[in-house]
Amino acid sequence: MRIKHLFPDEENAAVVKLVSLSYALLPMTPHWWVAAGSVPLFAYVFLLIGGLKPGAFEKRVLFLLFLPIFSLLPIAGFFILILWVLGIMVFWMTKKKLNINLVIGFCCLLVGYVLVELRLFYAYLFLREPLNRSIWRSGQSLNASVGEAFARVNLRDIFTGHYHAPILGTKVLMPVIVLTLASAIIFILWRVIKNKSNAEYGYLARYSLLAMALLASAFLFRLVEALYQTSFVTRILRDWAPLLLGFGWNRFFILNRTLLYLLFALSLITLLRIFQNRKIRFLVYAVACLQILLVIGNTDHYNYSGLNLRHDEMSGHDSMLTYNEFYAEDFFNAIKEDLDYDGEGVAALGYHPGVLMYNDFTCLDAAHNIYPLSRMLAFREVIAPQLEVNPEQRDYYDRQGIRMYLYNDDIDYAPTKTKATEAVELRMDTAAFRGLGGTYILSRAEIANAGELNLSFVNHYDSENSVYEILVYRAD
Repeated sequence: MRIKHLFPDEENAAVVKLVSLSYALLPMTPHWWVAAGSVPLFAYVFLLIGGLKPGAFEKRVLFLLFLPIFSLLPIAGFFILILWVLGIMVFWMTKKKLNINLVIGFCCLLVGYVLVELRLFYAYLFLREPLNRSIWRSGQSLNASVGEAFARVNLRDIFTGHYHAPILGTKVLMPVIVLTLASAIIFILWRVIKNKSNAEYGYLARYSLLAMALLASAFLFRLVEALYQTSFVTRILRDWAPLLLGFGWNRFFILNRTLLYLLFALSLITLLRIFQNRKIRFLVYAVACLQILLVIGNTDHYNYSGLNLRHDEMSGHDSMLTYNEFYAEDFFNAIKEDLDYDGEGVAALGYHPGVLMYNDFTCLDAAHNIYPLSRMLAFREVIAPQLEVNPEQRDYYDRQGIRMYLYNDDIDYAPTKTKATEAVELRMDTAAFRGLGGTYILSRAEIANAGELNLSFVNHYDSENSVYEILVYRAD
């Protein structure tokens, strides 16, 4: 949503641009970038369509069929559709007439999401076998009580944001919004006591109502996220809406980014309207700039703006790999050539299986959001010996099965430039691995118990130009 659409006055232009820039620079997990970032675009389109004549059909609305290309149904689209319907109802009640363009727009969005997410809908509605999502909420970590869920919701937490989509609002946004709202309410109460009213009184009253409505919505979205973790909600979903068991509808919380930055802009504009003093107005602009600096300088691992600015400092950091270092095409191509590789099943130990997948290996392990439950259970047999000794990994895998990895207590899949120097003990069922078509294990460390697992050492690969040191074992 363009804030300028809501605050078109030229005197607000500087605040609009500064807040928009800080919002655009917010860090986020890479696979959510477009989906979560498109939320303001959908809001802007909704407002544009809402401004059309309720009873006159506008052909341009049909272009909404293509808008889901810039979104993802599981990340943001589901919530956009819900809020779109609520918006239609609000327009209907306030305008006393159904806006046909908003209704047609909703239908176009729905069809667009079905086409874009055709694989997802096909898997849910037409596959005859259950999916890993059918046991999504079976883990013990989702057994919090409703009281515990309410206890976790607080103002600071709301301005912190989702782990994968931080808001970074506790240091600037929260103080500015709270102080502006408190000052507006105090001023209104003082005016009521003095029995005085003017244009500023009406403006502050509207600001206060809107600010409280936005904060209440942000609180509600955070509460939904907290309730998602409760056993009470799990039982309701299992009995009444089993399809939603595997759906992360707690991501309503992502919408708080848009709500709170919109409220931040509104609060700064309100301060500019109240205070005409040049020094105070300069302070308002300085606060907006400060938020930009906080976003850029934040050390969150999704903050690529900060990482880019600190490139020289971070280049020697153990966990900071370039794309070329991470995928190491030349290195793994040399391994394939030496093995005379011909599509045999492989698995990675000590790094992301995506590295092998990118380099055209046939991977038995991978990170998959949604796939047949039978495959998840079959791979579980491979890693069952490890899951038996590590309850945390067992709960994590049995609750969702997204990461089908060769779990290990001594080495994990986190990217690193440090080559392994110690041998590790691998717990796995080699027969189950072979049963899935597995032939090779490409490990970042020596497997100390390879003989016990009937794994024969094939070769050792190393290069000064690669962050990897790979030892290849063959399952006998």
